[in-house]
Amino acid sequence: MLPEEHLWPIDSWWNYHAGGGAFEDIHVFTEALSARYGAASSLDDYARKAQVMAYEGHRAMFEAFGRNKYTSTGVIQWMLNNAWPGVIWHLYDWYLRPGGSYFAPRRLASRCTSSIPTTTVRWWWSTPITGPSPT
Repeated sequence: MLPEEHLWPIDSWWNYHAGGGAFEDIHVFTEALSARYGAASSLDDYARKAQVMAYEGHRAMFEAFGRNKYTSTGVIQWMLNNAWPGVIWHLYDWYLRPGGSYFAPRRLASRCTSSIPTTTVRWWWSTPITGPSPT
C-alpha cells in the first residue's frame, strides 16, 4: 500500500486515501487520536490507538441507539467496508479483515447489553433479560 519509507512518520502519502471534504487529509483523525490517547510513537502504536478510537466511536453510536431505540429510527453505518485501503469509517478493511470498529456493533448486538447515560446513574437495558427495562 505505502512504500516502506512512507510508513512512519506519517507524511503526505497517507492523505491519498484519507477521504474528502473536512477529511481530505488525515490530520483530523490524527489530532483526535493524539488528544484522546497521546501522540503515537510508532506505526504499531498509531495502528493500535486508531483501532481503539474506531471501536469507541462505533460503540457510542450503537449504545446511543440502544438507549433510544423506542424513539429513534435506527443507525446508518456510513461505510461497511473501504473501497480502497484507508484508516477511517469502516467496519472491515479493504482486505476484508475486521477493524476495531467491527467489534463494537458485534458486542452491542449481543443478547443483553447495558449502558449508562452520562447524565444519570440509572441503567438502561437494550434487551431486557426478563420483564420491562429497569428505571
